[in-house]
Amino acid sequence: MEQYFESMSKCPLFAGIARTDLPGLLACLGGRVVPLAKGSPAFLEGDPAKDVGVVLEGTVQIIRDDFYGNR
Repeated sequence: MEQYFESMSKCPLFAGIARTDLPGLLACLGGRVVPLAKGSPAFLEGDPAKDVGVVLEGTVQIIRDDFYGNR
């Protein structure tokens, strides 16, 4: 996960965290990398928010579909 230090260092959540402290911090927090295929949902509306996520590479699109299929 340390290979993502540059991406994480741009996130205010990790501001001021030294490279040497990052692995211990992430281990303590249960940090993990979850690769997602293009077009796969990271989570769905109504799912409980159990984690905090940081997009390390790529982009995220937020979509809301209503009961009638309107987006």
